[in-house]
Amino acid sequence: MKRSTATVERAVTRYRTMLRAYPLSVRLRFGDDMAGVFRLSYQDCAGRAERVALWIRTIRDVVSNGVLAHAKTLRQKLRLTANINDDRSGPMQSLLHDSRIAIRSFLRQPMFTLLAIVTLALGVGATTTIYSVVDTVLLRPLPYKDPSSLVVLGTSFSNVPGSLSSTSAPNFIDWKNQATSFASMAAVTGRRSINLIGGGEPEQVTVARVTEGFFELLGISPSLGRSFAPEEYPYGSESVALISDGLWRRRYGADAGILGQSINTSSGPVTVIGVMPADLHPPEALWVGTTGIWLPLDPAKPEYASRDGRFMRVVARLEPGVTLETAQAEMTTIGTALVAAYPEDLTFRSDSSLIAVAGLHATTVGDIGGTLGVLLGAVGLLLLIACVNVANLSLARGTDRAREMALRAALGAGGTRIAKQLLTESVILAVLGGAGGVAIAYIGVAALQTFDPGGIPRLAEVTVDIRILGFAILVSVVSGVCFGMVPAIQAARRHPGEALKEGAASVTSGRRKNLFRDALIVCETALALILLVGAGLLFNSFIRLNLVDPGFDQENVLAMRLASPDRDDVEQSIMFFDDVIARVSAIPGIVSVGSALNLPIGNVSMRMSIFPEGADFNSDPEGANIHAVNPNYLPTVGIDIIEGQDFGRQHGAGQPEVVIVNQALASKHWGRESALGKRIHIGRDPSDPWMTVIGVTANVRQAGLANKQPLEAYRPWRQAVQPWFSTIRVVAKYDGNNKAGTIAAMREAVWAVDPDHPVRVTSLEERLYRSIALPRFYTTLLGSFAVIALVLAAAGIYGSLLYSVTRRMHEVGIRMALGAEAGSILRMVVGNGMKLVIAGLAIGLAGAWGLSRLLDNLLFEVTATDGTTFVSVAVFLAAVGLMASYLPARKATKVDPISTLKTN
Repeated sequence: MKRSTATVERAVTRYRTMLRAYPLSVRLRFGDDMAGVFRLSYQDCAGRAERVALWIRTIRDVVSNGVLAHAKTLRQKLRLTANINDDRSGPMQSLLHDSRIAIRSFLRQPMFTLLAIVTLALGVGATTTIYSVVDTVLLRPLPYKDPSSLVVLGTSFSNVPGSLSSTSAPNFIDWKNQATSFASMAAVTGRRSINLIGGGEPEQVTVARVTEGFFELLGISPSLGRSFAPEEYPYGSESVALISDGLWRRRYGADAGILGQSINTSSGPVTVIGVMPADLHPPEALWVGTTGIWLPLDPAKPEYASRDGRFMRVVARLEPGVTLETAQAEMTTIGTALVAAYPEDLTFRSDSSLIAVAGLHATTVGDIGGTLGVLLGAVGLLLLIACVNVANLSLARGTDRAREMALRAALGAGGTRIAKQLLTESVILAVLGGAGGVAIAYIGVAALQTFDPGGIPRLAEVTVDIRILGFAILVSVVSGVCFGMVPAIQAARRHPGEALKEGAASVTSGRRKNLFRDALIVCETALALILLVGAGLLFNSFIRLNLVDPGFDQENVLAMRLASPDRDDVEQSIMFFDDVIARVSAIPGIVSVGSALNLPIGNVSMRMSIFPEGADFNSDPEGANIHAVNPNYLPTVGIDIIEGQDFGRQHGAGQPEVVIVNQALASKHWGRESALGKRIHIGRDPSDPWMTVIGVTANVRQAGLANKQPLEAYRPWRQAVQPWFSTIRVVAKYDGNNKAGTIAAMREAVWAVDPDHPVRVTSLEERLYRSIALPRFYTTLLGSFAVIALVLAAAGIYGSLLYSVTRRMHEVGIRMALGAEAGSILRMVVGNGMKLVIAGLAIGLAGAWGLSRLLDNLLFEVTATDGTTFVSVAVFLAAVGLMASYLPARKATKVDPISTLKTN
């Protein structure tokens, strides 16, 4: 109830009398302001008890604090007054003044400032890191001339949706000559290797051969030297080369004199005519992502005449105005005509007339867009949790500063002015957190590129450039405005007398004051649960993936690649391989040695149609992986022969053709019958011999742990050998002792036969580990986000409840003084906290149920709505919330009611 004017003025007069305790200079300068503050407080007193309490506080301030302490308060009032009067200055001066006040405020509360900055830095840093990847992979154009008009052409198979395979040289020539939708067309071969010899230790590098106009089509020019001339493409002229900037710097010391110099390779000497740019990122969709040496390619070479020899990736540029659909229609017509013209050559697949045309960018990105979208959404949730946490901190800090804000209002500051000050503080805090986030983003991008799980296109191109910095600044400022808005609004709306009449002891948090803070706890819990469910699903999936039996023994098995020095002489290649294998077998500690064209968990060089005896050759059966292996390979890598026998020396060239099949192939064609003695035909050529099955092996996850069991057939290497079988993989099982010494001995065994042969020895354990690098990466990344979210959520719940308990100490003291037991106080505080946590869990479970389906493509043998994961995560988060609620509640039970009431 408002007091009458006369009553208020009498009280103010008595108050002015009390002010005589202060020096005259103080009274002259601040007396009127102090009296004005007292007048507002007195007017809002509702009854006699409040007026008495006001007088008690006033007398205590005047008498007990002393002149020195009061002078400090007056200096603060002086700054507030200056801040209020600053409205009359220009916007820039006002902003600078607000910034100075904000910085002083942060320095007075270093713990709050540090927590807020670190929390925001984590959220902004994680978001900026993932956005950098998304920006490069999905949004940024490819680094080539007019990239939007670049397309990839290839053979597409109807039974393999989205496939785009390589094509043959004759097909490429026909496409280039007949198609009118393209301004230019070129081809490249990738994923081949060549040995560099001389000038240091032998080194194996990736080589790509390109047809005329390839670099011009992409708009790429060497940074040093020149590109290939037209006369250097025809048959027999592969004596010139372009090298990558990395190879030039690493092996040749960035010597410009390399131009015109001849370098020795396993295919013969070549002359270096140019060095490619350092920032060149070859099109990954063309399988040339890590090329070290570029050579010219003539598709008209006689050895490329077969249309079944599909080894070329084709890139083209659309004519201006031609759409992808128009080009596709034309290539479909051309493909149909080629099938009719060359039926004997294009029968590898019945649907081989399907020539697909796809954008280069879309082919490069593939289906990674959905995965990156999930990661971006995850860091978005993390950023929201960080903002909620900082908002909680800001609310608590705003409550502590309520009297300060009221004093500003009492001295003349309007609500807008107060809101502006608080928003300025929030934005400055956000900018500081954003700066920390940018630093984290730089570290995060470097870490991603170092880890490089494979499967993420254009990862090497990811940078934190000016556009990403702009994104980080925008995110920081928006975050600052968001978490600073509510405290600003609350402070601006609050009546100054309401805060001024509240002593620190008598303040109890009302339902309305806590409503928004409670909502933040609910929101934080819900967001954390969504992230934890996603991480839990991926973790569950990854565990199941690790438990898959690969079908071979990866322990204590070493592997190395051998390339024959004489690639054109089959007999010389066989002698070279036999010599090396014999030397490796003689190494102490080596248990067994074998060799094959391909290793488990890797690419298969041959996939062909399998026809059991009596099958229709005009049918289109499922293809099988064809492996060429030497005797002793299967037991060396631990592939069990469950029926029949292994290959032996008797299964050589000129002997009856034999084959070993896996269980999947045997079951498909003969069911429960024994496959031994059955005959199969590989390929459609009737002149090829029939092969007798002499053994059945266990299934091997050849294409990866997550892929289904393929159909596989093993042939003796000497019966399957072709002129292009110039490279094999040697595997050696050792006794488990002295791995480093065994690897060194294997290298010496190769160099004893060919001192110029590069040797890189790896283990099958490493190969298997790398094969699941991408799911491990996603699990680790999302798991890290979830852990950070859990810590922030737990800290937010704990901090909010602790603050609430601290503010309610007077109320708790009164309850205990009236007979309340510690247990009831504990239940009250924990109950209040758990109500909010449970509400957050309910909302989070609903959100996770809807959003988890985005993870479908990343999960293995786990459904996106796996009940066990949902329940486990919810129970775990509830336990964390219970602990975060218990600690403040326990503090409340330790309150001494007498001391609390005396203090307050």
